[in-house]
Amino acid sequence: MVNIVTCIEHVELRASVDKLVAHAGDMRIVCEVSRPIDLLLAVRETGAQLVFLSLPRSADNMGVLSHLLMQYPDLLVIALSALSSSARMYHFRLEEEDLDLTSPDELLTRVRSALAESRGLP
Repeated sequence: MVNIVTCIEHVELRASVDKLVAHAGDMRIVCEVSRPIDLLLAVRETGAQLVFLSLPRSADNMGVLSHLLMQYPDLLVIALSALSSSARMYHFRLEEEDLDLTSPDELLTRVRSALAESRGLP
């Protein structure tokens, strides 16, 4: 089971993530926080492997993102845009990959693949 922490400002976007996670079957949201800075503690306390958050709009949010990835090198972060059907996936060393959100199954496939890569699985 993949444990997820979320920090999503927009109600509609949060509902979409809830629906996506319910559809996945092998994932669960273990914590929701309202401020990006709270992600650091939430990931530590829950042992989450995946974070969904609103696409960073400020340098402060990018600072939290870089701290998360430095402290938890196996963590996968999906930053979602409320303005379009797009997202960015971040891995350790702030690797960035654009994602298409029009296909929930494709998003789940990319997330599972990136999680397996971070764990050294085939």
